Amino acid sequence: MRRCQLQPQTNHNEWCLFYFISFLLLVGFFVLNMFVGVVIENFHKCRESQEQEEKARREARHAKRLNQKRKSKTQNLSAINLLRHGLLHLY
Repeated sequence: MRRCQLQPQTNHNEWCLFYFISFLLLVGFFVLNMFVGVVIENFHKCRESQEQEEKARREARHAKRLNQKRKSKTQNLSAINLLRHGLLHLY
C-alpha cells in the first residue's frame, strides 16, 4: 500500500474528545455566568429605583406632617391671641 491512499480514521485521537468536552463546559459556564450577571444587575437597578421612590414617599409624608403641625400651631396661637384681647368668648 502506498501512503497517499490511506484515509484518516474518524475519532482516532482521544484528546479531541477531552478538548471538546472541556470547551463545552467552559462555554456553558461562561454563558450561565453572563445570564446570572444580567439578572443580578437588573435586580439591583429595580431595588435602587424602589428605594428612591420610598425615600420620596417618606419625605412627602414628613413634609405633610410638618405642614399640619404648623397649621395647628398657627391656629392655636390665633385663638390664644383672640382670647387675650377678649374677642373670643368661650362658654
